[in-house]
Amino acid sequence: MKKVRKLVGSTINRYPIFIFVILLTFLFREWYPFSFYPMYNEFPNWSYSFYLEDENQNHIYKSHLNHGNLSHIFYAEANNLKMHYGNNIEKKEDMQKVGEKIIDIIFANKDINKDDENYKEIRLVRIYNYFQNDKLISDTLIIAKKHVQ
Repeated sequence: MKKVRKLVGSTINRYPIFIFVILLTFLFREWYPFSFYPMYNEFPNWSYSFYLEDENQNHIYKSHLNHGNLSHIFYAEANNLKMHYGNNIEKKEDMQKVGEKIIDIIFANKDINKDDENYKEIRLVRIYNYFQNDKLISDTLIIAKKHVQ
């Protein structure tokens, strides 16, 4: 017991400000800047991943067209169309509109050059990942296609 008291006493003497801040967080709980941010404590049961593929189901690898960038474009366009999304609640027609818009954006930005590539068709694919009965399930859906040549 003596060793524990000595350890606690030396810790308080060494780090008094740190200990004080910890005590304040327990005292104030959800008051800024002492907040637990509950939005980071719970994660949804679903996630989406996006990628591009050609007519032969080969992935199209472009560093600027990775999953993150395609996801940002998807969520931005879904919000622009005031579409409800997440956990596979989207209507098929809405998904097709958003997918076509994303592919149009890709070609407008010349992220894929029609003349330099030998693609006949570009497909935007969404993977819907979710847990069911403690198992991870992934459903794949082609949400848009565009003929290139």
